[in-house]
Amino acid sequence: MESQSVEVFAARQPIFDRNRKVAGYELLYRASERNLYEGGDPEVVSAVSLERTLLGFGLKTLIGDRAAWINATRGLLVRGHWELLPPDSTVIELLETITPDDEVVAACRRLRDAGYRIALDDYQHSDAMRPLLELADWVKVDFRGQPAAERRLVERELRRRPLKLLAEKIETHEEHIEAMESGYELFQGFFFCRPEMMRTRDVAPNRIVYLRLLRTVMAKPLDLKLVEDLVQQDVSLSLKLLRFLHSAANAWAAEVTNIRQALLIMGERQIRQWVSLVAVFGLAQGKPGELVVVALTRARFAEQVAALVGLADRADDLFLAGLLSVADALTDQPLDAALEPLGLSPDVRDSLLTHTGPLGEVLRIVLAWERGSWDVVENWLRERRLEEHTLAHAYADAVLWAEDHAQP
Repeated sequence: MESQSVEVFAARQPIFDRNRKVAGYELLYRASERNLYEGGDPEVVSAVSLERTLLGFGLKTLIGDRAAWINATRGLLVRGHWELLPPDSTVIELLETITPDDEVVAACRRLRDAGYRIALDDYQHSDAMRPLLELADWVKVDFRGQPAAERRLVERELRRRPLKLLAEKIETHEEHIEAMESGYELFQGFFFCRPEMMRTRDVAPNRIVYLRLLRTVMAKPLDLKLVEDLVQQDVSLSLKLLRFLHSAANAWAAEVTNIRQALLIMGERQIRQWVSLVAVFGLAQGKPGELVVVALTRARFAEQVAALVGLADRADDLFLAGLLSVADALTDQPLDAALEPLGLSPDVRDSLLTHTGPLGEVLRIVLAWERGSWDVVENWLRERRLEEHTLAHAYADAVLWAEDHAQP
């Protein structure tokens, strides 16, 4: 009899420090209903899903040189599955459902002795949690899971201990500022992909050039002279483009000495993608570096999903849609306002604003995967009779590609 294989998902959510630099990634995994273990023990399924994800994709693929924050069920904790992970780059998150009995506390002591760091997830203060507080390095406080007054009481209690605090579910600029002022060291949520709503600030001149470049490369036919003129308006942009062209990724890089020559050698498709990438880098100046990685990952992932669903002829549009899905954060304004000057086609615009139409459906799944909305992803795969591993490998490729290209 052939042995069954388990297809698992992998996703990650960035964790930022006070300088908005990525300090680590929380790895999200899924307990599949296709359980290999008799009895359907969810603890065992969770542990196996984690192991297969790490062994299948490789931890480096998912986190690079940052820390991995791993959700631990009671089973994963007491059975020692964490021993598969490198202690110097792993934070074990104890889920709020874990009861701190003697067996759990003993397992946490073994964790600490082995060099792992411990975080308490969705922390709610109680006397029963004291044994775990003595062993924890981090406590994650949910900014939306309790009233502000109760949260501040929890903060005061925690600050009596040698603990560091992580503010999770930060979704607005105001929440981020409040967490900063309250002394939190790390931050997690979608705030970095949301506009900061600073509507009165003018767009800097170089950003205007980037926006004009984006609009130009969307026009058909492509006006090569206008692209050249816009690039040459900004010396730093010209240097960045030439440096990009001379990278090892381009077989013809050694032949290129100026922008005009590059445009003549490159085809329209390469020009559109190339300019789109550089414009996003330009717009991202002063923004968290992870924002560029998010944009590139979404773009590459959307481009690859296009081929899986019969939209290969729209791959360029989906690549651009993935990049522009963070346009609100890049320009500090609502997404519809950020897209307004770009002259997008109606279907690309709708894909970004309402996730409707064939392009919007792809973008919806890209975002669902990123956020770990596995029920949405699984239903979508079932409807299209696609295998999970196909999408999983496309995502892994997108992450590697984004990390490799995330330098201007």
